[in-house]
Amino acid sequence: MTNNASEYDENCQSNISWIGNNFLSSLANFANKNEDAWLQIAPIFTMAYRFLCELEFSITNDLNHRLGRIKPAVDDNLFLFNDSDKSQILYANLVMPVQIAKRLIKHKNIQDIDLFNQRYDSAISMKEKWDNELDLKTKEINALRDKLEEYKTGFNFVGLYKGFDNLSIAKRGEKNWALAFLISLGIFAILPVATEIYFFLFETSMIKANINIVLYSIFPMITAQILLVYFFRVALINFKSIKAQLLQIELRKTLCQFIQSYTSYAKEMKESNNGSLEKFESLIFSGLISNEENLPSTFDGLEQIGKIIQSLKPS
Repeated sequence: MTNNASEYDENCQSNISWIGNNFLSSLANFANKNEDAWLQIAPIFTMAYRFLCELEFSITNDLNHRLGRIKPAVDDNLFLFNDSDKSQILYANLVMPVQIAKRLIKHKNIQDIDLFNQRYDSAISMKEKWDNELDLKTKEINALRDKLEEYKTGFNFVGLYKGFDNLSIAKRGEKNWALAFLISLGIFAILPVATEIYFFLFETSMIKANINIVLYSIFPMITAQILLVYFFRVALINFKSIKAQLLQIELRKTLCQFIQSYTSYAKEMKESNNGSLEKFESLIFSGLISNEENLPSTFDGLEQIGKIIQSLKPS
């Protein structure tokens, strides 16, 4: 104990608290060689034995060889001790470790550790609960984000649809004016012919009386007739062009209504079968007019009309 005082001080706190002063006083009486000093040998030994047992109980390693031989020797020679000392030895071997353990368990530091473990378990449980709630909230947020993305895309296509709708309204007005102008030109183109037919059928005498006027007016009438037919043709081409543009706009308005779902569906279909939607796409996304070059231009045939008029002039 003298050679390893710090080790005993550190690992034998229970017996220091219980019998430390009594042990020191017994050692002092023995050192003074009082008359009853020899009577203190056995109690001093049993108290030292208690320190040894607590040391063995507290340290993680085994006792060294010299100290390790003491306990078996005491057990073998237990009969040499009187009842009081024997009870102390049995107490040190059997009861004292339990009391030391109880003292350690009731120590404030151990209770703090137990309280820490309880709080740790509670924190773990709370963390798991928070993780579950966080996962749930994350899924809800992702669902809301996806929904907002759909709404955003939907609103974008709504705006695009609105733009096409406004353009469609303008084109419908333009078509109505073109149709009215086309009908008017058709009436004006038919009117001279109808007038001539009427005069030839019902006003023959008037024509004979004014044959010179009729002869002089026949060339301007033919020219006017040709011009009216030409402008009627131009108006008809313009009307057809407006109708084709209107049909294209209506097609794009229709595409805007399902394009959002179509993009995701087409992606899935093309991953499994790349050619499954080609015919559908070629039909839906192709133009309604197969070839715009087949539409005659506005001044198509103007040169031929000029040549006809020029050939009719007297040389």
